[in-house]
Amino acid sequence: MLEFFMHAFYNDQAYKLGMYGLKIVWIFPGWYAENFWQTQQNDIGCTSEQMNAAVEGSFLTSAIFYNPIEERGIANITST
Repeated sequence: MLEFFMHAFYNDQAYKLGMYGLKIVWIFPGWYAENFWQTQQNDIGCTSEQMNAAVEGSFLTSAIFYNPIEERGIANITST
């Protein structure tokens, strides 16, 4: 059984709470910066390895109208 979570708290808490691994999938909103978990921040108490472990296998979402190259999505449609 998989558990799905929408990200709704500070970036380092998932790792510290053990909320990562093979049976946990994180879904992040599209307004987050690309590779946000790799951004060095002084107020985050996790190493880059811990942050990478916490986001392994996650999904980053975005609305189709943000697709600047007009590629076809999984439903074989574009935004136009």
